[in-house]
Amino acid sequence: MPVAGPQIANATFYTSFLFDVSDTIDLTKLRSIAGESAEPAPLRFRAAPTAEHIQFAVPPLGANLPPVALDGVTASARVKIYDYGVISIRFAFPYSGPWSGYIDLAIGLRAGDRLVSEARRVLDEILRDCASALGDPHPTLVEDYFTSALERLDVPLDAAALLDHYGAAIVGLMHAEHQPLAPAEQDETLRQHFSYLPD
Repeated sequence: MPVAGPQIANATFYTSFLFDVSDTIDLTKLRSIAGESAEPAPLRFRAAPTAEHIQFAVPPLGANLPPVALDGVTASARVKIYDYGVISIRFAFPYSGPWSGYIDLAIGLRAGDRLVSEARRVLDEILRDCASALGDPHPTLVEDYFTSALERLDVPLDAAALLDHYGAAIVGLMHAEHQPLAPAEQDETLRQHFSYLPD
């Protein structure tokens, strides 16, 4: 029997691709990225300024890119270029609806190679713009990351209640699985958890 979760009012499924393309990238040579204006993108954890000791020595350049559509779902796109030779491309897919639909979205986006192909298409466009800024380019290495952000549920729950009542559903979302996982796998997945705020 599929795991049941609460109705989702507002969520975002993020897919991030980190492409290691060169030993360095001279950010001073970049004025635009894929036709979009680029600007420094320091770390921002809160509205208040972040302490210098947890900032990048050289902030990356960031730019919002045109939206992309995959399987009828539109995502916003953002790129960050780091001086240590990495280009990060992130797609953000908004969602609202049943929990099972959010898992369907995660499964669909993680399956196959459509998403990484789209990220590579965007990367190729960016590399054309910044080829002269690359120091010692090398064959591209890629890492991918998938993140689910539940901003609001239809019925408000604090973090402890969400974990107590819907732990199996949270595990299902994290693993992109509709069927309940074995108790040992659920325990391992939820072994380390925290919430900065009560809700």
